Amino acid sequence: GRLRDAFTGQAMPPAAAALPDRPGPHMIETCRAVVQQWETTHHGWAPPRFYFGGFSAGAQRLLAVAGLDPATMKRERIGNAALDYRVRYGRGLRAGETVLVHSGPLAVTDRNWTFGHVMTAADGGEFLASAAVFNTLFDLDARKGIPLPAGMASKLAPYMPA
Repeated sequence: GRLRDAFTGQAMPPAAAALPDRPGPHMIETCRAVVQQWETTHHGWAPPRFYFGGFSAGAQRLLAVAGLDPATMKRERIGNAALDYRVRYGRGLRAGETVLVHSGPLAVTDRNWTFGHVMTAADGGEFLASAAVFNTLFDLDARKGIPLPAGMASKLAPYMPA
């Protein structure tokens, strides 16, 4: 059967437990960022929101690859919701460090998908964090989940793991 969440006992989304520790050959660079001083805590470390910002940028880039750029989503009145996150952290980040995020789909169904993201140090490729994010689309007016648009899965197919 499917893996179960240790806290809730519920079945985990497809591929949610498969957190990569390095970018796979199917993943594309979706974000390059520098930790700014103002983004750090009073102790000098980048908080979780910095990591999530990189993963969010990666998801937006993958949606655009799939034909759902911001203009299309606004015109079609489509919203995107992340229903579940699985995150694995490596080491902390300090101001001035440059990071890369590589992203790719891990699983796609007719109504949902899981995107995988890996954040590494731009200098040397050291693992910093990874995430698997289970997502769905919804109609902004009806406030109901909708199937993925025709062709979205085929546009993501070249970026699926082998």
